[in-house]
Amino acid sequence: MFDGVLLLLLLLWWWFNTCKLCLHKTTDLFTHRLPSGKVGKAAVDVAYRVLMDRDVHSPEVRKAAGERMCLPFLRECGLETLREFFLDHIQDIMAIIEANFERVRY
Repeated sequence: MFDGVLLLLLLLWWWFNTCKLCLHKTTDLFTHRLPSGKVGKAAVDVAYRVLMDRDVHSPEVRKAAGERMCLPFLRECGLETLREFFLDHIQDIMAIIEANFERVRY
């Protein structure tokens, strides 16, 4: 299972850095074939890690990961995978939302 997740991360990195024009076509291929269960959750987590890792990835890569991988994966995954994803990441997501509210408020 983890070899496939590492392969997905490698492919994401390659697509974001060398094949930006063909990314939308491959995104469709991945999202329509996203497995359910732990493998699907791992794939969503890989896209989420790319989105959240400010120190490693450029803003353009992070934006593409969110728009073209993480959101489509979340739309296509099963209910159990979606529930597990939000249970694991709700604290991070809420912290980002609260930080944005604080920044706007002041």
